[in-house]
Amino acid sequence: MTEYKFGHPRFYELMREYMDLHDAKNHDYAGGGDALGNFDRVAAFFAMYPGLRLSNPVVYMMSLMMKQVDAVLWGISAGLKHKVEGLSPRLADVTVYSVLARIKSEEAEAKAAKEQARLDNESRGATSCVFLPESLKTMQMIDWKATARRELRRLSKSKKRRIVKVRRNARRRKGNK
Repeated sequence: MTEYKFGHPRFYELMREYMDLHDAKNHDYAGGGDALGNFDRVAAFFAMYPGLRLSNPVVYMMSLMMKQVDAVLWGISAGLKHKVEGLSPRLADVTVYSVLARIKSEEAEAKAAKEQARLDNESRGATSCVFLPESLKTMQMIDWKATARRELRRLSKSKKRRIVKVRRNARRRKGNK
């Protein structure tokens, strides 16, 4: 075995502990198969859902849960007696992750409902607002005069003349009253 002369002795002690832990856990996750097979199996599962993002806390918790599910299934299929964590603690982890994911999902739904209620309340108070497509997820007040000016620019010259004539006549009628 190689003798290490220059590193800190405690570093090498810790590395031996980590190597032993890695070996025991690898027995539970791979049991003689591919040493990193659990990562491949879980990744293959999540590859079936390309729209998932790990930045979503529920998805992240589900990935942790699937790691435990994979260890249980691998142990059962290979007939392994787990060295680090047995079947019961892993199933308990699955339950805990599942409940935490549900809580996080409920919190996200409540937050979305609260935001929708706020937007609904704001829209009731606004008299001259236009709702943009839902995909924009915003409401914007539109200046009606600017909108009218833009619409006038799009009209043909003959239609513009008619509109101007109608406005002029309306002003004259107001002045005569």
